[in-house]
Amino acid sequence: MEELLRGLREELVSIKEFYEEKTLVQDGESVVACFDKDDELKRVYTAWQSSVEKAERARMDGRYAKNDTDMEQAEKTFTIAMASLEMWKKIFGRIVCERYALWGLCGITVRSGYQIVMIPHDHDGITSILSALDTLVERMRKTETEKSGHV
Repeated sequence: MEELLRGLREELVSIKEFYEEKTLVQDGESVVACFDKDDELKRVYTAWQSSVEKAERARMDGRYAKNDTDMEQAEKTFTIAMASLEMWKKIFGRIVCERYALWGLCGITVRSGYQIVMIPHDHDGITSILSALDTLVERMRKTETEKSGHV
């Protein structure tokens, strides 16, 4: 456990630039908080988004693996990145709930300007699923473009 905590600290300290979400607040979303002046929370958010990008790259590496060894390495990297992603996501969520008294809110996400928004839920959850899919498709396109060398 001590090694895990040391690794988390090192990852946070190594962050030199913060991840900036580009998605604007959507119709029907309510801004419930903003952490634009909170560098500590920006670091945690950046670590989370970095893990998302690592997982997506590993998934793409596995998809285009030339042999079993490359496939196994991509799967291992993907598994580690997904574990890291889930951990940072939970840490971020916990900090947000504590700092901004957002306990009990479901469906929060981050938008441009480090705004925390509550996503409206419809009865079948399709709104949040479609939002997540849009984000995933955008990131996959970016990853594939970078992989092919066409930036």
